[in-house]
Amino acid sequence: MNKKSIVYIVLALIAVASICISCRTLPPLNLTERDLELSMKHDGYTREFILHLPKDHARLGRIPLVIALHGGGGTAKGMIRLTYGRFNELADLHGFLVAYPQGLKKSWNDGRDDPISFAHKNDIDDIRFLSALITTTVEKYRADPTRIFVTGISNGGFMSIRVSRDLTDQVKAAAPVCAAIPFTTKDAHLTSPPMSILLLNGTTDPLVPYTGGYVQVLGKKRGKILSTDETIAIFITKNACPDSPVTEYLEDTDPNDGTRVIRYEYTNTETGKKVVLLKIVNGGHTWPGGWQYLGRKMIGRTSMDINACDMIWKFFRSTM
Repeated sequence: MNKKSIVYIVLALIAVASICISCRTLPPLNLTERDLELSMKHDGYTREFILHLPKDHARLGRIPLVIALHGGGGTAKGMIRLTYGRFNELADLHGFLVAYPQGLKKSWNDGRDDPISFAHKNDIDDIRFLSALITTTVEKYRADPTRIFVTGISNGGFMSIRVSRDLTDQVKAAAPVCAAIPFTTKDAHLTSPPMSILLLNGTTDPLVPYTGGYVQVLGKKRGKILSTDETIAIFITKNACPDSPVTEYLEDTDPNDGTRVIRYEYTNTETGKKVVLLKIVNGGHTWPGGWQYLGRKMIGRTSMDINACDMIWKFFRSTM
């Protein structure tokens, strides 16, 4: 056995150990009768998703839909756990639907040159699946077709970025977390229609480098990406926003988490399109305000200065 193989085995064992430790504090799922476990046939596959109906759904008219995409290796239920069910709480407070789709083999075909994931290797048409999911929620659950939004973390964040390029006719705004524009699709993003974007990235993310390069998981390259700054620059250009942002240093509400959050907003005052970056200084491959699902050595720090769900919903509301 060569040294490289030994390194991979050691890293895998560390990952398994970390997962086992994390499982001891696994957040509750707390599904109710308003969390529908649904499925549809699409391209020869059975595609599954959970749809959370807000309180008093039967008496509401057309309401917004937020699609929340899990990360690579994750699940729809895992996305609810990761966020401590906060999107569902917000949905009940403000009256909107939340959909948690399930990627095939826990993966999304997000546009990266990733040689490993099932969705990439099999060229799964996740864009058409998400489009069909939107159509279903509009037709059967009274989603408002003019107020459809998407967010997600990591593989789900990259998929959100792909949606911002390929589903501009159905989706109003996107909020990727721990993601950037893939190197291979940068030109396509520059020529696609505008869409408001909120990006949340940690500066010390060990898997998705803030400064760009290759996404790496357990030493394996999972596609080359642009830096966060290059990604923001492309979104500024396509949305015709000014180059100079309004900058805000958010309150350090949890000094013990070792992070700070800086907010940069670029707004086209004529069209209302906006690009917002939440720069999580010292933040890792994590959902701000969410569950620290693995140890810091594996994924970095979780910022508790903000709750990403709250910030994302506030951003989506501002684009309506």
